[in-house]
Amino acid sequence: MGSAGAINAFYNAMGPGAVRESIINGIWYEAIRQHFPSPGFVIAPEWYTPNNTRVDLCILQVTNLGLRPVFAFEGKQGPMNQNQWATDVGQAAGYIQSMTRLSNGRYYGMLASGQGYVILEYAAGGGHNQVLKVTGGNLALNTSHDTTPWNAQAHANDIDNILGAIAAQVAMTP
Repeated sequence: MGSAGAINAFYNAMGPGAVRESIINGIWYEAIRQHFPSPGFVIAPEWYTPNNTRVDLCILQVTNLGLRPVFAFEGKQGPMNQNQWATDVGQAAGYIQSMTRLSNGRYYGMLASGQGYVILEYAAGGGHNQVLKVTGGNLALNTSHDTTPWNAQAHANDIDNILGAIAAQVAMTP
């Protein structure tokens, strides 16, 4: 079915109303798991980052050296207003910065609330640290400064394209 099919099936069943954070986390756990499967990855709920903050889900890559954090997920009960969304993008950015820097020099994660989601990259270096929305599978080109959420149903196919590209980038990172 793919992540897009699973997301659409859930939101078709649930409708547009408010959804608890635990359900949001569970929906996206299933979508993310399809791109980061075991035994190569562990999806750790309530994972503590190195700066002792707790992210809802952390994708840990299993390596010969142990577990390496590669993708952070923060879920929120939703839907939420624009001001709250902007605050929560900042919170998610903090978690994303604590992930492993991939071979393209970026860090990845996402924020989801209600039917809204955004996959984010944190680009550091050259004095221009910034959080960008990932808008397509070409991670080098498909980004935007506009971090407003996408509707999960309207942009369901983008989920598989972007998460697949991030998973491939993780695989290329030594």
